[in-house]
Amino acid sequence: LNANYNYRWIIVGATDREKFKLLEKEIASQKVILWGYENFLYKLYYMCDVYLDLPRSGGGGSTALAVQCGIPAIITDGYSDILPFLGEENAVPDFDSSLEKLKELSESKVKRKQLHKEEYKNLMGSKWSLENYVRVTEAAIDKAIKERERKQVRK
Repeated sequence: LNANYNYRWIIVGATDREKFKLLEKEIASQKVILWGYENFLYKLYYMCDVYLDLPRSGGGGSTALAVQCGIPAIITDGYSDILPFLGEENAVPDFDSSLEKLKELSESKVKRKQLHKEEYKNLMGSKWSLENYVRVTEAAIDKAIKERERKQVRK
């Protein structure tokens, strides 16, 4: 965040300030804006260049809407409700990779347009099926189980 002064983060949703203590300086300088809950997300999307969807489970509606509004989304290939619809090929492996992808996209309008084109095609095309959703979800769950087992072996 501090390396590039040409962009800001808008954090939408539950914005308990206690969770964002590490970003106090950035919040004070308006580099990070804690927006709170928003009923009309599409209005925010027209202010954004990239939607960063942190690893979580929540239905995928906000990410799908961002893509429909023309914004490329950065998603991870772990369990995510939106992964089956935007495509595994458009996902990154983890949070650190999300930040690397954010930097890459912030520096290239062409790359942002390419990613959006692929995600939009997947979202609105044949990948939007129950069969694909189940296949990708099963693969993500299998990956999570293997990762947990790998971590347990290390201990």
